[in-house]
Amino acid sequence: GVTITLKAASGSTDLALDYDKSGLETRVQNFVTAYNDVVRGIDSQTVVTKASDGSSSSGAFTGDITTRQLRTSLRSLLTTRVKAAYPTLADVGITTQKDGTLILDSTKFQKAAVDNAQGVSDLFAGPSSDTATGIADLFYAAADTATKTLTGTIAVRQDGITQAIKRFQSSIDAAVLRLQARETRLREQFANLEQVTARLQNTQSFLTAQLKQLQNLSSSNSDQ
Repeated sequence: GVTITLKAASGSTDLALDYDKSGLETRVQNFVTAYNDVVRGIDSQTVVTKASDGSSSSGAFTGDITTRQLRTSLRSLLTTRVKAAYPTLADVGITTQKDGTLILDSTKFQKAAVDNAQGVSDLFAGPSSDTATGIADLFYAAADTATKTLTGTIAVRQDGITQAIKRFQSSIDAAVLRLQARETRLREQFANLEQVTARLQNTQSFLTAQLKQLQNLSSSNSDQ
């Protein structure tokens, strides 16, 4: 990608071409940052938190197998060995921390870049003279598999969740209809019982009056 323009018909000069080691480190750091964003994004919604009152609340991804498998598959790629002068990420200063995120040792990376910049390039992009893939190719393939619009693992999981929501909503709607029908029957029963109560009270009043009359009649006969 270098263009040389001839300025004089004679004379001599020295021309040195070298890798942009600072730019190379920046791009690798961007990869590290992107990986860490994914890991932290998943972990932050997977953790179960406890409140001061002892109650606990689960994250959106707690128990979700898709995100767990995605995180595991990405983590497994970190230890992949490729056909290059530096076969692993650890060889160029990229290591995994306790929380699963990556950290780049700038000193070790720059030394690797100075000693063999092509080796660093081959680690990520794969050797240009070989069909072997580099770390970046592997991560690209994994991300592509996960994020395809219709057939990606995330899209499939989203579709599964959507279908589950529809089933739950159908169950809720059916339950509401049953409860409404039950409420209607109970209200009808309550109204009918009110009517029965009123009739019984009328009957009671009538019988009470009759009994009083009978008692009065009995008292009158006794007096005679």
